[in-house]
Amino acid sequence: MMREYPSEGELKAMWQRLGRLSHSQLIEAFHRVHEGCRMRDGRMPGAEVMRELMMIWHLAQAWEEREEAEQNQLAEVA
Repeated sequence: MMREYPSEGELKAMWQRLGRLSHSQLIEAFHRVHEGCRMRDGRMPGAEVMRELMMIWHLAQAWEEREEAEQNQLAEVA
């Protein structure tokens, strides 16, 4: 059986949806999607859920980098 992969439009919509999440919502989404990426009955998870996990990871990394930069700016001022 051939697996369906998300289209470019679906990926763009997913990125926009995830980009609107708050930090706490992003963390909750990570845990939910991470659980959905587990192998079940020896079967690999679908491409869409794997892509969603990667997008969440990228957004979380960007969030952490932004917070770190803000903390560094505050430390320079103090």
